[in-house]
Amino acid sequence: MRIAVTGRHYAAETAHLLSTYLRLLGRDIEVGVLSEQEIANALVNGTALPAIETLVFSGFKTLGQPANEAEKNSFKTFAQFFAAATAAQAVINVNDSSGAHLAKRAQGEVVRYSSEYGQTADWYLAVTNHNINAVSFAMQGPEDGYLRGRLATFSTDLATAAGLALATLATVGVPIAEIAAMLKNVGSLEVDCGARLSAAQTAPLLVEHNIVGLVYLRDLLDALTDVAPGEVRIVLDAETVAARCDAKESAMIGAQAAHSGHLLYVACETAQNVREGIAASGGRAQVSYYTSVSEAKVATGANCDASTVVLYAGEITNAPLTA
Repeated sequence: MRIAVTGRHYAAETAHLLSTYLRLLGRDIEVGVLSEQEIANALVNGTALPAIETLVFSGFKTLGQPANEAEKNSFKTFAQFFAAATAAQAVINVNDSSGAHLAKRAQGEVVRYSSEYGQTADWYLAVTNHNINAVSFAMQGPEDGYLRGRLATFSTDLATAAGLALATLATVGVPIAEIAAMLKNVGSLEVDCGARLSAAQTAPLLVEHNIVGLVYLRDLLDALTDVAPGEVRIVLDAETVAARCDAKESAMIGAQAAHSGHLLYVACETAQNVREGIAASGGRAQVSYYTSVSEAKVATGANCDASTVVLYAGEITNAPLTA
């Protein structure tokens, strides 16, 4: 594996964007995702991991402060791995203290990347424009390296992932001028990972998100609140949440959605942990329960205007919202 991306936050998205940029550049470099479980198994059992030339750490974002016991153990796994890894280069997101700590332990050349003001880094990213349709950003790096990019998404977290991917390209030797030309030619890059704005630009605007955990939903709601042109409504597929998350996180996802203050339409009223989280949240959302996703979507699509935005959090399908 030439480049391996790992981390607890946007690792798959970073790898996907890195592969996309490499394809646009015409470069044939292998990129893969190295999961925390693979790392843990290798450390415990002494099994060999694929040979890695460049190791990329996408971030370590916790459910809250302080970190819970599982998160502390997770960080220990990453710390042990980075101290022992023999990759020639490591590109590390140092937006929080965990990344900064890993950067100190990593072997070989270490390149620090950040999208947070005040962090010590080699590459910096700043969002320059942000709306429901796109995020524009600028990057400053070593030797006056400068890049400007644009993603067809409202997610600033995906912009952060894109910046990490671009910093990795520079680290593995792709000339800055070549990267800059590629970004200029591609314009607003269509993003087919993470949350997506439906191509059907009708009322309401539909944002689809494959629910994978609380941190992603929390980031998404924050981003939507910043850029939505009008009312935000949420369809929460509680059955998918219950299937993908444990009881505690399912309850926290329900609480987060309810606390957002938006209209909340919950599909599959039997998902008990989600319901308990909603009830315990003391949230401001007006909550309605439905027996199926399709029923909730129909209800959500009623009485909308052109500025209404609906976030569907669950298993992405091609089924449209209909009034």
